[in-house]
Amino acid sequence: MFSIGYGSAKREESIRKLAETDDTTAVILAAVHFEWMMKRAILKLGCSPTKELRSSLENIYKLTDKKSAKGDYQGIWSKEVAPRFKSSSLGSVLGTLHTLQNKTWGCPR
Repeated sequence: MFSIGYGSAKREESIRKLAETDDTTAVILAAVHFEWMMKRAILKLGCSPTKELRSSLENIYKLTDKKSAKGDYQGIWSKEVAPRFKSSSLGSVLGTLHTLQNKTWGCPR
């Protein structure tokens, strides 16, 4: 329904407007948008090569999954992003993602 060029703010505005008339579809689109933003945040802020991160994210659809060895967003976040931002938790950084966009250069080694 949305292309990458559509932009996050415009996408969120469209979802909110859709919620006024079709709340079921809006909830589904909001969940898809949230997952897309999670993956984009990890790809943008992570230190591993993009190809490696894409592979890690390919089959992950849960925030936390303590029963599975496949991993989850929280685990990848803790490994890839948290060390760069003073061990910030996933939730705190996602809430301020737009302010972190200029800090994506240079990973600690």
